[in-house]
Amino acid sequence: MNETAQAFVDCINAHDVDGLAALMRDGHVFIDAHGNKVRGKEAITAGWHGYFEWFADYRIEVFEVFENEETLGIFGFAGGSFKGNENAKMAFAGGLEGDCEQRSGSALTGLCRHQDSV
Repeated sequence: MNETAQAFVDCINAHDVDGLAALMRDGHVFIDAHGNKVRGKEAITAGWHGYFEWFADYRIEVFEVFENEETLGIFGFAGGSFKGNENAKMAFAGGLEGDCEQRSGSALTGLCRHQDSV
């Protein structure tokens, strides 16, 4: 996995929002699995703060990476429990796709294809 992508994964798993912000450009775009777009470093970092409050044990596990000169795909699992409630856990398989030409990940797309409660 390229260095920037690994840094994103490491920051997400450490819930390091400042670290995530340092990896983004001001024009960064996050596109979720439903096609919703969040634009700009400030809005995205605010979103991560909120998400980590909801899912304090949220983690992603990467099991496959595909990369060419234009696109990076990271696939694996993600999950956590809503506000620490063990009865409100979620887990899903999916991936992230980034634009390799924008080395700092100016676009990051969530590609959740399947979601289950566990």
